[in-house]
Order: sequence, then C-alpha cells, then structure tokens
Amino acid sequence: MTQQQAPKSSKRHQWLRRSLRPSTIRQAEAEVLTLLSQETGLSRSGLQARSSLRLEHLTVALETLTERGLIASELIDEPEHGNKARRYWVVVK
Repeated sequence: MTQQQAPKSSKRHQWLRRSLRPSTIRQAEAEVLTLLSQETGLSRSGLQARSSLRLEHLTVALETLTERGLIASELIDEPEHGNKARRYWVVVK
C-alpha cells in the first residue's frame, strides 16, 4: 500500500503559514484593507464586515501591492478549468 503525497504547492503553503510571523501576516492584511478602503470608499471596519467585494476593487489592490513589492504574483495555467489564473503571495523581507 502506498501513501498518497500532498501536492508541493500545498506543502509550500503549509510551510509559509508556519514560517510567517503573525505580525507579518497582520501587516499584509492591514495593507490590503487600506488599499481596498481607498478603492471602494468604505471604512476598514466596513470592509472587514462585508462578505464580498467587487472583483475590480480586489484586482486594483492586488496590482498596487505587487507594484509596491509587498506581494508577488505569477500567471499559472489551470487546465482543469480551461483558463489562466494569477497566484499571489506575500513577500517576506
């Protein structure tokens, strides 16, 4: 009997969550909330209470964070869905 291995991306994500300090995660979350607040005109507490935001607001915020070097991204193929997607992750300095 062979044991099924987890995909590498899953292992990398688990490692990243364990290796990031809570303060780094909070800082990244605060940056995203600030940018989304500027984009949408909603308060940060209002954003935290909303369950969904418009896609264009999220896209602008992610692009801005990428330009500032706070997050990185790559375009990936998703053959199972027949399209391309963009994957984002926090840059730890």
